[in-house]
Amino acid sequence: MPATTPWLLCQVHEHVCALPLAQVIEVMRPLPLLAVAQSPECVLGLCVMRGAPVPVIDLARCLCARSAAPTRFVAVELLAPGAPLERRIALAVDAVSGTISLDPEQLAAVPPLLSRASSALDAVTTLDTRLLMLLQTSRFLTDSELSELASHVGTD
Repeated sequence: MPATTPWLLCQVHEHVCALPLAQVIEVMRPLPLLAVAQSPECVLGLCVMRGAPVPVIDLARCLCARSAAPTRFVAVELLAPGAPLERRIALAVDAVSGTISLDPEQLAAVPPLLSRASSALDAVTTLDTRLLMLLQTSRFLTDSELSELASHVGTD
C-alpha cells in the first residue's frame, strides 16, 4: 500500500488548493498589514506574527483576481533546498476546510498552460468533482524577493 501525504485544504474563490501539512505552522485570523512599496504583485505586505515580521502572500492574486478580503492567514515554512534557515510566509485565503491524505500516484503533472499561471502550482488532482491544486510553498517568493522584503523591516 503506497504511503499517503497529508495536505491542508484551502479555498480561494472557486479554487480548492492544498498545502503540504508538514510545512503548515498555524492558521489564524488576518493580522494588520504594512504595505511594502515595489513588492511583488502577490505580496499584500508584512505582518507581525509571534513577534517577527512575515511577508503575506495573497493566494488569490497568485491564482486569480481578488474580490474580497481574506478571512484566514495560513503560516507556512519555506523549505528552500540547501538553505540552513527555515523561513516563514503567511498565505491569505478565503477559508480553510480541513485536511486530506493523498496517494502520490493520484497526482497528475501540471498541464503546460497551467504551469505558467503560478510557479507555486506543483500538481493537480480531483476532489469529488472539483479540481484540486497542490501548491509548493517554497515557490511563492524567491530568496532575493524575501531578502528585499526583509530589508524594509524597520524602515518607513
